[in-house]
Amino acid sequence: MTSSLPNRALRRLIRELRWWYYLAMSDNTPRVDRATRLQPTLTTGAGSITLQRCTLGYFPSSGYWNGHCYLEAREATAEIVVADGVFLNNGATLVAERSSIRIDSDCLIGPWVQIYDSDFHALAPELRTSGRHPCAPVHLERNVFVGASVIILKGVTIGHNSVIGAGSVVINDIPPQTIAAGNPARVIRSL
Repeated sequence: MTSSLPNRALRRLIRELRWWYYLAMSDNTPRVDRATRLQPTLTTGAGSITLQRCTLGYFPSSGYWNGHCYLEAREATAEIVVADGVFLNNGATLVAERSSIRIDSDCLIGPWVQIYDSDFHALAPELRTSGRHPCAPVHLERNVFVGASVIILKGVTIGHNSVIGAGSVVINDIPPQTIAAGNPARVIRSL
């Protein structure tokens, strides 16, 4: 019977190299950083990133070995705030272009979730590359559970204790204590 020690050592080396790579590529040091990182995290942009006592990544969830968490506060006015007790699963992407993304305490965010405060381009063909497009804050209130591969778009508030079903696209506010799912997400029932 062969020992798994070489495999463990190799996995540890690969994990360490990935950590150092994403650290070296990051150009935004979070203003407050109390996060536990279980997956490499790329933090970038000119804005403010605050990570309270939260957890980034999860082993052995999907994307642990081939993904990373991506947090971008693109412009100086942009802000990302992740509160205490939040779990951002592997491959989470948060991009605040000019406004904010706030995730309140005790939220559970599934793997490959994407949250954006902007459409990044105007819809009118003549304005698509102009940089003149709206941004609006995104807010996940306390104890929200977001399933895998959900996309949450600009201007959305998800009320406390709500659940968003896997694969949903959230384009409108979701009231507190409800279950919502679909594309676009709509309330299925109250909790």
